[in-house]
Amino acid sequence: MTIAAGPPVATRRSSDLSKHSAEVFAEAEDHPVTVTRRDGEALVLMSQREAEGRARLLNFAAQLITVTLDDRGSLAERMSKAFPWMLALSPTDRESCA
Repeated sequence: MTIAAGPPVATRRSSDLSKHSAEVFAEAEDHPVTVTRRDGEALVLMSQREAEGRARLLNFAAQLITVTLDDRGSLAERMSKAFPWMLALSPTDRESCA
């Protein structure tokens, strides 16, 4: 899963999907592929695994932003509520993590 930010690393023409579909699909399993079109906006083809990974990353970022914007309790306390795995850390380590 390559959930790094930035544009896809490969670009293919839409005609490649019909002429070389197996090749384009194999490439999209490794990394997102931009498919350019003459008659419309470019599209991005990626594996479901990649899309789900990006969604998980965005969800995690949203949780972090929500926790930092809340003003009830310390940051470590708020993070421990949002991320229960932090309770496995010592109070000192929770503060360091936060």
